[in-house]
Amino acid sequence: MKGADGRMKLRRSLYRALALAMGITLLLGGMGGTADATGGHRITFGASTLAPEVPGTPVPLPKPTPIPEPTVRPNTHGQIIFGVDTIAYTTPSPEPTPNPQQNPSEPDKRKTRAILLYMVGSNLESRYGCASADLKELLSAGIDLRYTTVLVCAGGAQRWQGLDLAYGEVAYFELREGGFQRLTEPRRLNMGEPGTLASFLRYGHASVQADAYDLILWDHGGGPLVGFGADETNLTASGSADILTMRELTEALKNSPFGSGEKLEYIGFDACLMGSVEVAALLAPYADYLIASEEVLPGNGWDYTAFGNDSLPYYSTVGVLSYIAEQTAAYYSKSASSGPVTLAVFDLSRIQGVVQAMNQVFSGSFVRADYVALSRLVDRVKHMDNDNSNANQDLDLYDLYGFAQALDERSAEQAQALRNALRDLVVARAVNSAAAGHSGISFYYPLINTRAIPSLVAEYKFLADSGLFSQYYQFLRGFTQNTRVATGKSMPAVIRAGRGGLGSGEAEVPALTVIALKGDAANTVIAGQDALRYEVEMDIGLLNTFIRSYYLVLEAEGEDVYRLMERGHGLDLSDDGKLSVTLKRAVRLIRGGEGQAWQPLPLTEGERYGDYIGYTTETLLRQAQDVRLMQGAVSVEPAHPDGALDRLSTASDTLVPLAIYQEVAPGDCLTPVYQQRKLTVGEDGQPLPFDFWTPVGTGTAYGTEFEVGSEGPQLAHLPLPEGKRYYVQLCVEDIDGTVYATELKELK
Repeated sequence: MKGADGRMKLRRSLYRALALAMGITLLLGGMGGTADATGGHRITFGASTLAPEVPGTPVPLPKPTPIPEPTVRPNTHGQIIFGVDTIAYTTPSPEPTPNPQQNPSEPDKRKTRAILLYMVGSNLESRYGCASADLKELLSAGIDLRYTTVLVCAGGAQRWQGLDLAYGEVAYFELREGGFQRLTEPRRLNMGEPGTLASFLRYGHASVQADAYDLILWDHGGGPLVGFGADETNLTASGSADILTMRELTEALKNSPFGSGEKLEYIGFDACLMGSVEVAALLAPYADYLIASEEVLPGNGWDYTAFGNDSLPYYSTVGVLSYIAEQTAAYYSKSASSGPVTLAVFDLSRIQGVVQAMNQVFSGSFVRADYVALSRLVDRVKHMDNDNSNANQDLDLYDLYGFAQALDERSAEQAQALRNALRDLVVARAVNSAAAGHSGISFYYPLINTRAIPSLVAEYKFLADSGLFSQYYQFLRGFTQNTRVATGKSMPAVIRAGRGGLGSGEAEVPALTVIALKGDAANTVIAGQDALRYEVEMDIGLLNTFIRSYYLVLEAEGEDVYRLMERGHGLDLSDDGKLSVTLKRAVRLIRGGEGQAWQPLPLTEGERYGDYIGYTTETLLRQAQDVRLMQGAVSVEPAHPDGALDRLSTASDTLVPLAIYQEVAPGDCLTPVYQQRKLTVGEDGQPLPFDFWTPVGTGTAYGTEFEVGSEGPQLAHLPLPEGKRYYVQLCVEDIDGTVYATELKELK
C-alpha cells in the first residue's frame, strides 16, 4: 500500500516471465512462510474461477471485537502545503453544509453511504500493524453509523495484530459502536483472486441498503502494469505474494453488482502508485470517481478519522474526496518529513477526453528519431518513486501533465489538448512541498528499466484490447520493434554495444563494450570560482541517439580501487554537441554532532527542480542491538545549501521495496555505506562505466559509525580533504541502453 512502506509483488505467468527477464527474485521484503501442505496456497494459472461465495447470513459475535493499539507502527513525516499548484489545477474545498446539530430540521438530506473496505493485510499488517492502526482510526473517528455503514473484508496477512484471524483466513467485519463485529466465519481464501473481491462486493450490496456504495482498496500498490494487493499467505510458483492485476481487478468489478449499470460512487486506493491514467481508464465503467496517489504513500496511508466529520454526509462526492485528501495531507504535516505525499481525485466521466488526447499525441507515424526525442523529454519529467535508484527495480511511471508540458517543444497544439483534458479529469488534489512537481496523474513510459520493456509493453496490450490508448500502444510496440535494447538485434552505425540481456532471444547481445566519447574529458578551471568544468564531445551518431547523461565523483582507495561519492545529472548540452558539467572542488561530508570527525557521504541524485536537488544515500542504522540497512533522503536547496538528511526508509532488494519512513533520533548510530569497485576496462582499453567495474569483495564498504547528537546529523560541503584523491567520470546512455564513458579526470 503505502508507498512509504511499500508496494507490491507480481503475479501469474506474465509476471513470472517479467521476473525472469529482470533477473531478480520478486519477494516482499522480510516476507517468510511457505505453502501450507493442507492446501489453499497452490495457484492455478489460466482462467480464474470465482471463489465460493462467502455465506450471506451474518454470524454475529457475542461482543464487538475492539482493535487494540498495534505493537509496531511506522513513523510518518511531512510538512504539507495546501494550494501548491504549479499546473493551474484547482483543489475545491468541500461544501461545508451545516452539520446535523446546526440544521436538525433537514436530516433526511444526508446521503447514506456503504464503505466497502477490501483490506489485504500483507506484511504491512504482519510486520508493522498498519491495517490494525487504520481500523483503530476508523473506530475512533466517531462515524455516525446511522448514515454510514463500514464493511471490511480482511485477510492476506500471516498474522493480524488487531483482528482474530489466523494464517490465511479471510472474514467480513462491520464497524459497530465500540468495535468491529465479525459477520462471517473465517475461511481460507486468496485475496489475490478476483472472485474473492467480487464476492465481497456482492455481499456488501445485498446486505446494506444505501444511497451510494464506495470501495476502498487497502494494501501495496505497484501501478497499472503490476496491480494491487499482496496476499502473503498465497504465493505464486515464483514465490511472490499473489496480487490482483488490473486484468483481475476489472474482472472482479465486472462480476459484481457494479458491472452492469449501477456504479460505485468512488473507488479509492489506499495504496502506492495507482493514480495513473491507465488505472483511471480501466475503472471508469465501474465508478464515478477515483481517488489515488500517483506517488508512494507513507505507511499509515489515509487519515481515516476524516470519515467522522459530522457534515460529510452532506458533501458532494468531490467534496467528500477532497476533504479526505486534504485531511490525509494534514495528518502528515504533524511530523518532520515524509517525502512526496499526494492524493488526487479523478472524475471518471471525463476519461475519454484524455484517452482521445493521448491517441492524438501518438497518432503520427513515429520513426527512430521520435523515440529519442520523446525519451529526452520524458527524462526531464517528474518520475514516481524516485527513492528507488536501482534501474532494474524501476516501474517507469512519469507525471503525465509534466509530459504534456514538455511536449510543447514538439507539438504545442496536441500538448495543449492533453493538458486541457487532464484538467477536466483531475478535479482535486492535495500535495506537500516535496510533491510540488506532481500533477496527480502518471503514465507508463519505457525509459529506465529497459530489461522490463517487452513484458510491460505486452501487458499494455490489455488496454488496447479494451479500446483504450490504442495509438499509444502502437507507439510502444514500435519502440520494442525498432530499438535493440528490447529486441536483442544489433543496430547500425554508432550502436555497437550495450547492456544486453533482454529481448526476444533472436540474437545474443554481446557483453558491454564501452565506446569512449569522442575526445577525452577536459577539465578547465573557471576563472574566479573554486570549481572545474568537465567537457566532452559526442560524435554525430551518439548526439542523435543519446537520452541521458550523468557524472560520477569517485574517491581513490588504493591501486585502481574507487568508492562512489556522488552520482548526479544536470549536464549541459551545447549547440555544437558538447556535454559539460561544473563541479566545485568539494565533497559532502557528514558527522553526528560537534566535536566528531567528518567523513564522506555517498549520494545518488534522484530529483532536480529549480534550486532543489534530492539525493539518496545508504547507511546502517543501529538502535540498541538492532542494525538495519536504510536508505536516506538528502535535500540540497537554498535553505540547506550543504544538505540535510530528511529521513530514513527501509531498504529492500525487491521489485517494489518497502519504505517505512523513520526519523533520525538523537542516540541513533549511523554508518555510511559505499559502493567499492576496481577499475575495469573494455576490449578497447577504455574504462567501463563505474557501474560495470569489478566489485571489491561484496562491492560494499563501510565508513565509521557515529552517534547522532541532539541537533541531528550535520552535513557540510567542504573542500577536498587532504591526503585523498577524487576523480570524475562522465557517462552517456543512448536509446538502446548502450552506455558510453570517459576516462577518469582528477578533481583537484
